[in-house]
Amino acid sequence: HPDETFGGFRVVAFLGRGATGEVWRVHDESLNADFAMKIFAPRETVSEKDTARLRRRFIAEARCLAQFTHPGIVRVHVLQAESEHPFYTMDLLHPVVRPIPKRKARKIIGDVLSALDALHAKGVVHRDIKPGNILISRQGAIKLADFGI
Repeated sequence: HPDETFGGFRVVAFLGRGATGEVWRVHDESLNADFAMKIFAPRETVSEKDTARLRRRFIAEARCLAQFTHPGIVRVHVLQAESEHPFYTMDLLHPVVRPIPKRKARKIIGDVLSALDALHAKGVVHRDIKPGNILISRQGAIKLADFGI
């Protein structure tokens, strides 16, 4: 909940929910910086066996993302894998506002292809390319997120 502390971060706002987790805007008081925190929280309908498998994939995704320094791939800052509710923090990004002018769309596509090229060069496949997983920083940098690996 907003203004509570979770994993050493102050919770600011709910950003969204996916199949295996929730994303929250959090504030790190020691760095005086905001991040996005993805918390492993599968839907209640997921079986115990599937929850364990999804938890492993969630942690693997964070570790995989943390190995990349490409400007088009979201950066992971902290992974807490051992807690009851694993989480990781990453760059705080925003959805790309649509409609997009053709010139800007071409640049976005080029940036996405560059990021995919970097992933593929290391044997990683992004299994969930869609507009909602193409985000933008305050500085206008396009970044891929939510790999679904």
